[in-house]
Amino acid sequence: MVNITIKQKQLKLLDSKGPEDILNEYKEFYLRKPLSLFDYKDLQNGILNSKTQDNIHHTINYYFDKYFKKYLCSLINIDKHFLENILEENFSNFYIGVSDEGTITGIPIHKDYLPQFIETIEEKLSTYYKDIIGLHYEKGIKEIQIGEEIFYDFEKLLSIIKRHTKINIHILDKSNSTNSNYEKINKIVDDVLEEEKEYDKEKNFHKQIKLKKKLYNEKYSQSFHLLIRNDIVMEEFKQYCKKYPFVIDDILELLKEKIIYKGDVEKYLLNGNYIKGSFYPNDKIQDNYYGNKMKEYLKYYKEFKIFKLKHNITIEPFCKKSPKLKLNSILKNISCFSKHLYDNPNVYYIMIHIELPFIKDKRVYLGLKDNHNIKIIKRSFEYTLNMPCTQTN
Repeated sequence: MVNITIKQKQLKLLDSKGPEDILNEYKEFYLRKPLSLFDYKDLQNGILNSKTQDNIHHTINYYFDKYFKKYLCSLINIDKHFLENILEENFSNFYIGVSDEGTITGIPIHKDYLPQFIETIEEKLSTYYKDIIGLHYEKGIKEIQIGEEIFYDFEKLLSIIKRHTKINIHILDKSNSTNSNYEKINKIVDDVLEEEKEYDKEKNFHKQIKLKKKLYNEKYSQSFHLLIRNDIVMEEFKQYCKKYPFVIDDILELLKEKIIYKGDVEKYLLNGNYIKGSFYPNDKIQDNYYGNKMKEYLKYYKEFKIFKLKHNITIEPFCKKSPKLKLNSILKNISCFSKHLYDNPNVYYIMIHIELPFIKDKRVYLGLKDNHNIKIIKRSFEYTLNMPCTQTN
């Protein structure tokens, strides 16, 4: 049976719990998926919409899956070197909804979500404990080797931990004071949206230039049955051909007569070459004459097309990224809307506090089963960084 307690307004949002230490680990709550700007606007208007509620639900599940077993083990396995200094204490503490500095930032939820949240925790804990094992240097039957050390399966430890682990869900007293994190985020959002306007202008201009380039290319590369009827292009081609002893008028008229639809081209051309006898099957002289003219026509048009395309617009790729992408990280902060959600009676701010009975016996540890192996995760202290840390044996 999981020991879950709901505590009403014993703590206030944005109060301080002091710095982390060897007995206290804090995790501030950030969404896995960033808010959209529409969700952001809803929160500014004091609305916790269903999409954001769903995002919060999935993130809470993620926090328990990612952190619970790790900190259950580490906060119960307090480094034996520190035990003498904390013998008067009985519990270590894991908090979700508290910043690294110790400020209670909370988690906003819809009040109707609370029963589902409790049910979710109960289901998850029963699963998590399957991966936990008690270890003793001396007592037990099954011998277990971890690294170079020998332990024994100590089942009694697990039942003690289950019985004394307490999960407190604090419904926080809301705060109507200005949230400094929100002020910073909103300033960034406003600045980014201004950048986005300039970005959109540049991107749209680039699109227009690309379209202009595309239309220019297509002008000289359209289907043959349309190309020969494009008076503008054919007039340009005639002017180009004046430097050669080649007149296109008669072959152009013949082509217009013979090639009316797209599929007609295949009756006279194969792989870009004239099919002999296709223009005048009963008049070899006429056919040779127009066949040769067709060959010249294709040759000179290829030159003409290359010449024209050289004069097309040259544009660089548009490599800029939307400034709104910079918002992805900051729009994971869901807790900073405390002032906006203050008057919404359907929204609770909660903090999760898990009390864990840490082991004071130097012969006993809690083990975590991991891929058919067992590892010991301990709570220790990093003197160089002057902060508590987690170590794995």
